[in-house]
Amino acid sequence: MDISTFSVDVTPPVGMALCGGLIKSALGVRDPLFARGFVITGSGKPMVLVVFDWCELRNDGYRRVGQMIAESVGTTPDRVMVSTIHQHDTPIYDLYAENLLHEYGIDGLFCDTDVFEEQISRVALAAKEAINTALPLTHICTGQAKVEQIASNRRIPGTGVKIKAWRGSAIAANSDLKNDPEGLIDPYLKLIVFKSGDKSVAALNCYATHPMSYYGVRMVSADFVGDARAQLGMEHPETLVIYANGCGGNIAPGKYNVGNEESRQAMAARMTEAMRSAWASLDSRPVESVSVHSTKIDFRTLVPDNFTEEFFRSELATLPVDVDREYMENMRDNGTDDYMRYWNAAEGLSWLKSLEEDAAGMVSCLDFGSVKIAGLPGESFVQYQLAAQKLRPDAFVLVTAYGDCATGYIPVDCAWGEGGFEETASYAGPGVEMKMINALAELLDASPENYVPTQARELTAEEKRWPYKNEF
Repeated sequence: MDISTFSVDVTPPVGMALCGGLIKSALGVRDPLFARGFVITGSGKPMVLVVFDWCELRNDGYRRVGQMIAESVGTTPDRVMVSTIHQHDTPIYDLYAENLLHEYGIDGLFCDTDVFEEQISRVALAAKEAINTALPLTHICTGQAKVEQIASNRRIPGTGVKIKAWRGSAIAANSDLKNDPEGLIDPYLKLIVFKSGDKSVAALNCYATHPMSYYGVRMVSADFVGDARAQLGMEHPETLVIYANGCGGNIAPGKYNVGNEESRQAMAARMTEAMRSAWASLDSRPVESVSVHSTKIDFRTLVPDNFTEEFFRSELATLPVDVDREYMENMRDNGTDDYMRYWNAAEGLSWLKSLEEDAAGMVSCLDFGSVKIAGLPGESFVQYQLAAQKLRPDAFVLVTAYGDCATGYIPVDCAWGEGGFEETASYAGPGVEMKMINALAELLDASPENYVPTQARELTAEEKRWPYKNEF
């Protein structure tokens, strides 16, 4: 088996919408964005893992990436693992939603599809050309280290059914929420280094958190995780350093972050130190085999009754006749709720189209036997990452999330009815938990029998209605 690496600049141009248009268009670039990955050949058709410094890939945007890379390297899309890191000062790509709004006279609100095609074409070509410089994959090394003072759970438990408070990516220095405990997190950064003899070819780092110190200032940035990755890359120039995000749906640095450049630099330093410590702890093992497993989660049974094409079309039908991108941006900048109404309608129709085509819900695993890389969709809660590790305590299990992000958040079942906006910003619903666990068990060749599911309380009729609103 051989391994090759590629890294491509995928920074959006100035003027492009960030975070799907929820942030004003970019005025400049603080630091560049990359798509970084590796290709493994010599064990059937090529296998690819690639991680983008983008907020999200959704629906046909996500599938288009896998398709183009697969065609370029001569493999199939189910053998291409794609994820994003979810920094907010970066693009969201949903091609159908963007083209749908074009029909209503709105161009470039979500993204620029021409820029997307050009950038993905370069990524696909880089993956193909990388194979020409492949090196023998002789062994892999695994390590982990505790990350200090970054992650904290966003959902602070209360004394009753409801959560006490919700804690975001950054909170004021004098906020009482800083006194609450970290809550449930995965405190460890996991690291897999791919070796060719004495040469470290690629290093995959993964940690679970929302990766933002501050955002919304209209400057494109990979944020503190990008800074840490760059620093480790300078310390290991022979190695392609890759960073992926774990199950950070309900995790953010709010307890430790006041949302300024000082916080960004401090968290980058702490993340870099964890990466160094994980590298120092590496344990080597030979590569005897590698394979890719994939399965699908059926989200169709979780769609609320009022989540229909008719509903979303009726939302878009309320757009003014003379609507254009400038009109929508003014609406957004003035804090008008209708902006989110139209954004959600386009996304909802895109999701329904994916479900109708049976194209949603892909989960996959790059399997090295005793080392497994599992890839999950959406903004999955950290409970799924912890469960995956418990399902296979005999293996080194690294879990990435933020694959196809069309689902929005993927909570565990008990979250519904507790409060917090994750339950109102999810295309999944109660019942998703065991679907996720069963998919993980299938991928990891494990039994889900010992998993104890959380319990959703009985929801009221109003709570069962689709209340989606996109907040960050």
